[in-house]
Amino acid sequence: METMHKVLVVDDEKGICENVEKILSKNNYEVTHALSAREAMNRMAVESFSLLISDLVMPEMDGLELLGLVKKQWPLTKVLMMTAYASVDTAVKAIQLGALDYVPKPFTPDELRGKVVDAIGEELIESHVKDIPENYCTTGESVCDIFNKLGTICKAGRKNKVCPKRKAEETGAKRKKASFNHGQLIGIDMPFNYEEVVAVTGPEYVMNLNRDGMSFLSYEELKKNIAQLKYKDMTAHDVSGSAGEKILVIEDEVAVSNNIRKILAKRGHQVDQAMTKDEALYKISEKSYKIILLDLRIPKVKGLELLKAIREKQPETKVIIITGYASIETAVETTRLGAVDFIPKPFTPDEIRNATDRAFQMAA
Repeated sequence: METMHKVLVVDDEKGICENVEKILSKNNYEVTHALSAREAMNRMAVESFSLLISDLVMPEMDGLELLGLVKKQWPLTKVLMMTAYASVDTAVKAIQLGALDYVPKPFTPDELRGKVVDAIGEELIESHVKDIPENYCTTGESVCDIFNKLGTICKAGRKNKVCPKRKAEETGAKRKKASFNHGQLIGIDMPFNYEEVVAVTGPEYVMNLNRDGMSFLSYEELKKNIAQLKYKDMTAHDVSGSAGEKILVIEDEVAVSNNIRKILAKRGHQVDQAMTKDEALYKISEKSYKIILLDLRIPKVKGLELLKAIREKQPETKVIIITGYASIETAVETTRLGAVDFIPKPFTPDEIRNATDRAFQMAA
């Protein structure tokens, strides 16, 4: 006799729970539901389920928090997420935390049955990424000392879905911006921004500007600063990142690849570049890398061929996907294959730096 699989559906909308029960019961699944994450945890404490299907946006405890707790306490229970608010970011986090896939709302009976059949039939596999720090807070999107002490997000974060640490940092940044800032004293008739002026003159020049935009540094002092800056730039090319970690950037757009290299080289990392499929395959065969930033659209590459090659040859390497064609499906598939982050183009220097910092934390 065929085993009847037990499915638990979690959604704060009772109508959706009843629809899922109705659809899956016709396929000989034993389906029950919970209207909150807390109720779901209580049910799972006394009853075993083959599959959990959870909504993402719920009051008190959201789907990602529930997913993290379920995979920690009942790791063999398979999990599908369902939501009308899917994004690349939440998809990546859900797959990294152990979800098998997404069921987008609204869904058809066939779409739901197909996902459930694949999940229970082990057609879908969990992500290779299993080394997310335990004190990683999905609300604050960072490794949090409060999370570490309490084993969960802080009360303020849980209640408001806002990280109090991040909120405090943003408030401080706004206050700083509102106060007198020498970085905003560059005249409108000068075709530069603050960083560009600093790059040429050195930070001392801008720091010595008064409220009228005039500098108190002499011409001789400015020349000395520029000479020192040029010397540092020359030496940086000789020892760029020699003491840092090895990173490979696989990107066929020269400008994008060079920008990423410059951003990471300033952190002292040794950055290699590959702009073709053959060059990428050669480099991952010849040298070990701590982190690889991989563009998904490389000429002559079929699908996720390069990501699979990296997983095979360097399974410990942390892979960050960069792409101008971000989608939920791509994010889910690449994360399931072991990618640790997903950066859509166009990106900022901070997004590149933050993604590599998170990857280094995972690799530590």
